[in-house]
Amino acid sequence: MNKILSLDEVDALLKSHVKEENRRPNIESKWHEYKRDARVILVNAFCESFASTFSALTGLEFYARLDSDAKSMISVGSDQADLIMSLTYNKGIKGNIFFLLYEKPSLQLADLLVGGDGLTYNPDENLEEDDKDVLAEAFCQITECANQTISDAIGESVSGTHPVIKDHGAVLFPEILELNFLVTHKGFKIPVGLAVPVDVYSQLKNKGGCGEENVKAKEATRTPRKEIPKKRMMEYLKANIQMMSGLVKMLEMEVEDEVE
Repeated sequence: MNKILSLDEVDALLKSHVKEENRRPNIESKWHEYKRDARVILVNAFCESFASTFSALTGLEFYARLDSDAKSMISVGSDQADLIMSLTYNKGIKGNIFFLLYEKPSLQLADLLVGGDGLTYNPDENLEEDDKDVLAEAFCQITECANQTISDAIGESVSGTHPVIKDHGAVLFPEILELNFLVTHKGFKIPVGLAVPVDVYSQLKNKGGCGEENVKAKEATRTPRKEIPKKRMMEYLKANIQMMSGLVKMLEMEVEDEVE
């Protein structure tokens, strides 16, 4: 027996559908803004770039992810990074960003980049100039790859200088956003820090359309969504109810034939 919906039930169904239609564009809009958030842009760009560049350079399969539980790599003490590379953006965004690495994983990575197994190094040794050159070239390619992703995200070309290795004493970190990544290949775990000064982050935030000024401008120009006419929606629901009723009747007839 088919259940006939009462007018109250149809009206309730209509209201829930209209609410859903009005709610869905907001969800899509929030997701679109989320994808253009400066932090998300940086995480996506460098995760993809670390994994794809190291994989291409070594012929091995690397993965990269944001390591939210990692300790700061620019703190003073045993957790301080051993290697700092600086990159100056001069197109699209202005300012420096910094890559941070520990020495032992850097030795392993340098060995892998020149075709080694990542194990045939002396852990008591320091990074040699050749090792630093290999790492600097790798991070140059990483940056170029990441810049393309950032450019696509903000709709404007972004580029800068090649990364340069800095002495600890020559780097005075301003107020920064620190993102810590973990690059892995089988048993190898290579922490990589990315230090982004707040002024650079703010530029990227505004370029991505999520800055305060852009948000206010969008709010001022946003037009209210028109509500779907109830009469039109009622007709749509009735047509669907009739179609479903017909399908139910056909199924009932088939079941009866099978029973006979």
